[in-house]
Amino acid sequence: LGTYACKVTIGTMLPKIMELCHPNFPDYSSVVAKYHDNGLFANVLQVYDMLLLSGPEAAVLVDWQRKGAEGHFQYGPAGFDLWRHLFEFSDRCH
Repeated sequence: LGTYACKVTIGTMLPKIMELCHPNFPDYSSVVAKYHDNGLFANVLQVYDMLLLSGPEAAVLVDWQRKGAEGHFQYGPAGFDLWRHLFEFSDRCH
């Protein structure tokens, strides 16, 4: 599991964060935070990272809707949106 988490972080998340934080990156209105097939708290931290590292005007769009074949992210049935179930809508993060 540790190797998988490292590959996902280095191969997927890190390049996106570097791109979002680059000073020459053009303005953007939103970023999408999809769930990763791991535990709840790791996904919460990813959303916090997006809030911290994205532009101040960018909305963080959270996609935590289950597909149904997850090995670790098993909160609710297929199609269940855990983010909307746990958190209130806000202007910055929804």
